[in-house]
Amino acid sequence: MTLDEQFKLAMRSANDFRAANRALFAAIDDSFRAVASMRLQDIVPRFENEFQRLASLQAEIARTQSVFESPLFDLSQIASLSASQGFSQQLKDFSTLTPRMSELLKAEGRTFGSFVSVMSQLSFQSHIAKVSEITLLSQRSLAEFSFKQIAQGFQVADAIRDSFKQAHLSLAQEYSGLFRSFELDKAKGVSFAPVLSYLPSVEFYTGTRVIRSVTVPEDAVSEEEQIVLGDITAENRNIVETSLTRINPHLIQLWRGAGDALESTNSDAARHFITSLRELLTQVIHELSPDDQVRAWSREPEYFHDGRPTRRARLFYICREIDHEPFNRFLEKDIESVLSCFDMFQAGTHQVETPFSVPQLRALKLRVESAIRFLLDLLNKPDGA
Repeated sequence: MTLDEQFKLAMRSANDFRAANRALFAAIDDSFRAVASMRLQDIVPRFENEFQRLASLQAEIARTQSVFESPLFDLSQIASLSASQGFSQQLKDFSTLTPRMSELLKAEGRTFGSFVSVMSQLSFQSHIAKVSEITLLSQRSLAEFSFKQIAQGFQVADAIRDSFKQAHLSLAQEYSGLFRSFELDKAKGVSFAPVLSYLPSVEFYTGTRVIRSVTVPEDAVSEEEQIVLGDITAENRNIVETSLTRINPHLIQLWRGAGDALESTNSDAARHFITSLRELLTQVIHELSPDDQVRAWSREPEYFHDGRPTRRARLFYICREIDHEPFNRFLEKDIESVLSCFDMFQAGTHQVETPFSVPQLRALKLRVESAIRFLLDLLNKPDGA
């Protein structure tokens, strides 16, 4: 079986799992409304069996990594396997609870609380499926390129290309470190609101898509990946539009202007598109970290330059309520990697003919929208983080 066939098999398994989950949670919701007892002992084996299959496929893919000279691929493997091991333990812990659930649900004064506990655990398992699926897609992207191929059609300086490479290597290191921290501290992984471990996976994946777009320009997107891309795109659009409108109406105009430029046939449209996206990201960061609030949060000299908060200070302020250093480092490197994408694309706009294809620009748009959504979700952080 080829590597690509292995990835597709894993993706089909993940897609099947998610499809089954939708029906499963609909049934659970019906039971909740009816305050009926559930056969949880029938549900857990379904989760366990599917994730055992996913873990086996990930391990099989990992055994092939020696044929790739890609530190990014190696680091994504570490993250993937750390996630699998941590999630497998959570499944085992959860399965031990099920024999007592019916009795707990019937206990006076504990019915609602016990039921909510079960719902939270099941939601976490559904979240695991999404993380595993997106991580597999990232691995597939990283298995298909070499940094030597980066931007062959772009006439950019070696320094910009090297910066792009280093930024994504640093992001991969922090992504790997984040999931290793969840493996080492399982309580931390579970206590985090699911969005705060799901969205780093989305960030890493959309980053690999940009890399893939500028190294494998004729790349075809599989049916399995199209499903995930559709979900992420829809989630981003809904969250970004709603949140930007609430924060500052001017921001939604920038976002829509970038979208209009992407669809334009004007010769200068690509330049306008890239400039608008970069300005949008900068303004979102500043809106979420006003100077006076950052100063009230910290007076550390390292966080200021010429009396103004640095970008690092602003990002740490935005995630100030998340008490997990690996997460803070990941966020910082994530934004740096987005900015390195801008540098690469903006350097390309200096050429007589803009070298970008529509798929490349769409990959950049998805990357930036996902990063903005990440920041906005930190602002609207769910309870439990």
